[in-house]
Amino acid sequence: MFFYRLGRAAALTFALILLLAAVVFSYGYIKRFPKIYGFIHPSVPVPNEAVHDLEYESQGTISAHLLNDETDKLAAESKIVLQRVYGLCNHILTEELDNYYAGKTKEELTEMFSDWRMVSFSPERAVFLVEIDSYCPDHYLVKHEDGLMVIYRPDKEGILLVVEAAEIPVERLSPDLLQELEEGIVVYGMEGVENIFESLGS
Repeated sequence: MFFYRLGRAAALTFALILLLAAVVFSYGYIKRFPKIYGFIHPSVPVPNEAVHDLEYESQGTISAHLLNDETDKLAAESKIVLQRVYGLCNHILTEELDNYYAGKTKEELTEMFSDWRMVSFSPERAVFLVEIDSYCPDHYLVKHEDGLMVIYRPDKEGILLVVEAAEIPVERLSPDLLQELEEGIVVYGMEGVENIFESLGS
């Protein structure tokens, strides 16, 4: 009888040890694999340490998205560059604008400069190009109109503006030169204009 009770006590003790080991193992399982445990047992709260890990990963994802958004916008010290290509002389006029467009996205800038073609974009620099069917502002057009010698100069948009007009006696012009002047003579720089007037005076 004594040995029978002793055997039952030993068996009960052994069972308690196994139960305690199972509890310890389960706690370690929760600590080590909170995401897996939470997926299998969604009703069981996840330990605080696991919550911190999840928040950290979430913040990292948000930061990555914010970084991508920033690279799609113009920075505070960025530049807007406008390039005008003049088809009649093949010259290029480059102009840098004061940056009033910080924070604008590529799509917003494309809409704002709808008459231009965007050729490059980065947070530091956006470049737009337009082709103009005219001469650049370094050229002049000398033309005979209504008895006057009129000097035109195109602005940066290619629009001809009157610089000066002077009376020149027609009888002093040869027929060939008069025809050229009626069609218009294009010269480069004011020096070219002066050369034409010198030839008219000779």
